[in-house]
Amino acid sequence: MRHDKFLQFDSGPGDNCLIIFSSNDQLKILEDTEEVFIDGTFKVTPVIFYQLYTIHGVYRNNMFPLVFALLPDKYQRTYQRIINELVHICPLWNPKSIMVDFEKAAINAFREVLLQAQIKQQYRAVFFHLQNSVQRKVQELGLKNAYENDSSFAYDVNKIAALAFLQPSEVSQDFDEFYLSLPPILQPLMDYFEDTYIGGRRPNGRATPRFPIELWNMHQRTINHSMRTNNSVEAWHRRPINSVIQCQHPSTSLGIFIESIQKEENYIHCQIVKINAGQNSNPSKKYMDYGKRKGESTESWNLTESNGIS
Repeated sequence: MRHDKFLQFDSGPGDNCLIIFSSNDQLKILEDTEEVFIDGTFKVTPVIFYQLYTIHGVYRNNMFPLVFALLPDKYQRTYQRIINELVHICPLWNPKSIMVDFEKAAINAFREVLLQAQIKQQYRAVFFHLQNSVQRKVQELGLKNAYENDSSFAYDVNKIAALAFLQPSEVSQDFDEFYLSLPPILQPLMDYFEDTYIGGRRPNGRATPRFPIELWNMHQRTINHSMRTNNSVEAWHRRPINSVIQCQHPSTSLGIFIESIQKEENYIHCQIVKINAGQNSNPSKKYMDYGKRKGESTESWNLTESNGIS
């Protein structure tokens, strides 16, 4: 029977309680992985906490959750606390790339704390969340019915997020050309996207957007056949809801939650043992084929043709 330490940090009782779970196996992978994927979920969080925050990493072309953290809120200071504790627990943690969602507090926290530790990071926001932000704005503007029932309209909306696959230097000009080709009903959506992700036009150029192009652009990652989104991470968050943690927030008790993630950690340990023994150590054919197709399509796209983005 394994007796690995699993509770790595507990701040103690109080309104700002923070708890971090991770095994020795997971921490070793965290130290070695160059790219981490980070996401939060609120659906299976014990009643006294606000969210479950997970850090995932790649080990021999397989994605694993490496850290489970229960957070009291989503403020920048809280994200800074968890990063500081992880640096203390895992001092060799030195990722080259951190993939996060479009949450300014988390982005600022990772940038501030890890840069103070003289770690050079490349921050990449998740394409999945870029798409979601466009979809949320569609609903907010009352365009959901048109999106669901008009295929041409939906096609135009989907092309907005496709700007992420252009070379960063081409995004601004292509956005302007795309803007002029769209029907007036989409102007508010395009204005939102411009202000948030590109920067509004000014006499001397563009304003600084809330999320710079370099943060959400996926061109080079796709050319390199890198993982495009947090699909594996999102799938993991669905897995505990459906099969690991059998009850949902706010009814989830802390005891049930801990028991569930301990079972999940044991499952992860078994998968790592299999990989180390030579089983499933290569990326699946489906993943490789997908990466190849995306790379080829990105290389061949010409989004500045007279008919707009295609």
